[in-house]
Order: sequence, then C-alpha cells, then structure tokens
Amino acid sequence: NINFYGQDSENKWQFSFGVNAVDLDADTSTKPAEFFDVQDNWNVSKSPISMISLSKYCGNNISFGLSGSFNTISRYTSSQPSENATNEFLAIDAMFKYDLSDLFTVGSLEPFVGIGPGYTWFEDQKYFTGNLSVGANYWFSEVFGLTFMADFKNNYDDIRECGRTKRVAKATATKAAKAGAIKACGATEAARISNRPKCRCIR
Repeated sequence: NINFYGQDSENKWQFSFGVNAVDLDADTSTKPAEFFDVQDNWNVSKSPISMISLSKYCGNNISFGLSGSFNTISRYTSSQPSENATNEFLAIDAMFKYDLSDLFTVGSLEPFVGIGPGYTWFEDQKYFTGNLSVGANYWFSEVFGLTFMADFKNNYDDIRECGRTKRVAKATATKAAKAGAIKACGATEAARISNRPKCRCIR
C-alpha cells in the first residue's frame, strides 16, 4: 500500500491505497513457508488499486481506520477444487492499530499490529469476521511511504457453528449419559426385584 502522511500528533490523518492478495488456503495450521506460496494459493488483484483506507491518530500510538478491498477469486483451498470458477470478493474492515516503533524498529521499517471487525461478501455468502493484522511502514518522507500488511480473518459464523456443534455434542452426550443412567437404574431395580423371596400361590 502507498501512504500519504505519517501518523502522529502533528499529522493525524493517513490515506492509503494499493493492491491486495487473498489466500483462502491459509489457516492456523499453515506453515510459515506456505504463506508465500504465491503461484498456487495467492489471488492477486488484477486492478492496480484494489484497496483503500483512511485512518486517524487517536493518541498513545493508537489509530483507528476503515478500509475497503475487492478481489476476484480463482484459486481456492487445496480441498476445494476451483473447477475454473471465479467469484468476486469484497471486504469492509475497521481496525484499531498500535504503532510499535517506540518499542523497536526493523531497520527503517516501523512495525505495527491491529485488531478489529469486518464484513465480507464472497460468492453468495456474507459474514462478519474478526481480524488480526501485522505489518510495517516504510517512510520515504514525512508525507509519503509504503505499508506491508497481512490480515488474518476469522469467520464469526464458523465460531458460532463450532459453538453450536459443541453444545449439540454436549447435549447429546448428556442425553446419552442420562439414558445410560436410566438403563442402569432399570437393571438395578430388576436385579433387586429378582432377588426378593419368591412366593408360590396354592389354590
């Protein structure tokens, strides 16, 4: 991304634009080297400008911003063949960003981390996401620079579905346990009855 104006108490607003890439195959089990598998997994936007953002410095190295990005997806997960299908991807995100440059720098790069919610449209789906970001700014001057940033988006629907699955599994296990207890109770009662002294009726 290309930035105009560095963010501090003197210059509170920052406007950025640039190109984005989407990797649908990346998750928490992805190895670091696999994040850079550009040829097989990255969907790089063909538009020279596919992402814009505007943020404001709030103080104490914290800024808040809104961004929008779009892409065309043709590379899917390894378990989901694309079958030459392409789908549009659109995302709107909000982010609280914390500038780490007061703590450390990497050469001329000023690192930062961010967190915030987002909303994504993909295929015929739309869903809220929770976003984690990490990146760094490189400033050519006080008003012009480059930003390198990676976002991890977690679908809230997946979280809710996981919660529902766990609740259903727990409820099923509870019912099974209760059924087992009732069955055991029935067996105990049957055993108790069978151990009673037997009476024979004489007519």
